[in-house]
Amino acid sequence: MTDAAPALAQAIAEDPSRRDWPARLSRIESAWAWRRADEWVRRYHEHRNDGQFERDLDAVEKDIARLTTQLAAEKAWSACLDRATAEQVQALHSYRDHVASIGKGTGRYAERYRAAARESMQVAQGAVPAWVMPLQQVLASIPPEQNSFDVVIIDEASQADISSLFLLWLAPRVIVVGDDNQCAPSAVSLGALEGVFSRLDSYLPDIPKYMRDSLTPRSSLFSLLRSRFGSVIRLREHFRSMPEIIAWSSDQFYADAPLVPVRQFGSDRLPPLRTTFVEGGAVTGQNSTLTNHVEAHALADTLVRCLDDEAYAGKTFGVVVLQGQSQVDAIQNELLDRVSPEQWEERRLRVGTPPDFQGDERHVVFLSMVVAPEQNIAAMTRTEYQRRFNVAASRAQDQLWLFHSRTVDTLRPTDLRHSLLTYMQSTSQAPAAPMPEGVTRNERHEAFGSLFTQEVFLDIVARGYHVNPQVKVNGHVIDLVVTGVAGKLTVACDGDQWYSSPDQQRADLERERELQRSGWKFWRVRESEFYFDPVAAMAELWGELERRGITPDAGVVLDVGWTSVELMDDGPLSEPARLPIRPWLPPRYRGARKRS
Repeated sequence: MTDAAPALAQAIAEDPSRRDWPARLSRIESAWAWRRADEWVRRYHEHRNDGQFERDLDAVEKDIARLTTQLAAEKAWSACLDRATAEQVQALHSYRDHVASIGKGTGRYAERYRAAARESMQVAQGAVPAWVMPLQQVLASIPPEQNSFDVVIIDEASQADISSLFLLWLAPRVIVVGDDNQCAPSAVSLGALEGVFSRLDSYLPDIPKYMRDSLTPRSSLFSLLRSRFGSVIRLREHFRSMPEIIAWSSDQFYADAPLVPVRQFGSDRLPPLRTTFVEGGAVTGQNSTLTNHVEAHALADTLVRCLDDEAYAGKTFGVVVLQGQSQVDAIQNELLDRVSPEQWEERRLRVGTPPDFQGDERHVVFLSMVVAPEQNIAAMTRTEYQRRFNVAASRAQDQLWLFHSRTVDTLRPTDLRHSLLTYMQSTSQAPAAPMPEGVTRNERHEAFGSLFTQEVFLDIVARGYHVNPQVKVNGHVIDLVVTGVAGKLTVACDGDQWYSSPDQQRADLERERELQRSGWKFWRVRESEFYFDPVAAMAELWGELERRGITPDAGVVLDVGWTSVELMDDGPLSEPARLPIRPWLPPRYRGARKRS
């Protein structure tokens, strides 16, 4: 006993006549077993390090991703080279040379080179398993033969017009990706459709009128196919933008099925929304020639200061003009003399209208409202403007900055400009749903998955934090989410029993890892730890919340005093949407930057 239980042996030796020794020693086997279990549990919890496990898993996943990418590339090249014939290799080189010879496409022999490129493609096509090219290059490169490919994927199909229907001829299966709430392809106004309808009635009388009348230049390939093939797979999770940035588009344009922002952040992030009122703004021109030089100068000054600000180190920049092509030129000219070609390329600086940015993104986006106080302006509510504003306001990842020369009170409440400006001026933090009421420790509440989760919830709420249970994100149900102004922290309550199949467990873990890659931080507490020592089990959580800048008593419920404007149907358009084009670059900058 002296070796195995020295403390007990010493206590008996010091006072062997104690009256409780017989009773205590009669239960020594049970007490001994309990103490051994207690020591084992304490030792296990003291040496367990979930944080290190997470870091090790991150490192392993990065290695797997890198090696998988390398392996896929090597196998693809190997398969290509194995099956490519000498004739196909020769044709590939010829195709490259002919495309280079086409140049701008205006030369004397440009059409001859195009024909040669198409002919060489006909031979070379089978050597390359996947071809990626802009829409305008398809007809110039791919022979118009039925089922030339197994599958055609059309990205940004909402910008492809009816002339792109030939893509359906190239493959028996087509995947169409687009969004009806983004910029449309055509500059044809409603008043110019009379001739189109007349020809449709003459040449396609056998097609039902309700289908025939949609075959106009104003219809996108996405809308045409959506109306004919029924169900659409909607991707609602939004990974790009800060929650405050994408919330305006979500509430204004996707109210029937709101977007779910899954990107998370820390306390060191940029303020997601900023506005700058420009005193003395004045405009010249109208419609596409509308220009506000004062606003352009103020925006350029701010952008240049951001280039030198450490808080914006490594950030990319974009400038989106909400109205008027001439304002694009004015801002670009302001920047040319102050931004070096190296900075232009490094920051991927781009200036354009919303259609120019569709499918693109930047860390920081500056918006120019353009309009000035002395103007007599109409409210922007029509479909064209809805699409342009939706694209413009959803291109920023980290920060959206609006420059305006008119105040809210000078804009009509039905105007999309009024909606965007009031939202950006009144929103300061990410939204969080109200907490459930009537939660106790003894009775199961319907908002929770287990009584254990309820007890953890009550412990966190008791310290003044805002907590939401059973939060659904990207198909994954998170037990608890603690929300503060500076970010969110997910609390996973791991019960002693997990009533899921192995496949479901694996799927849950994969979704959790996907959320972690989007910036979500998970903190875990085991049921056995919590009930063994609640204070010790929760101690690490308080430090983690403090490190992430999530404080108690933070007002996190969104209350902005903002409501979306009522969206109207189409009417006569005052400024047509433009086809997406490559951003213009001055001659001295050409070749100094890559295409975005």
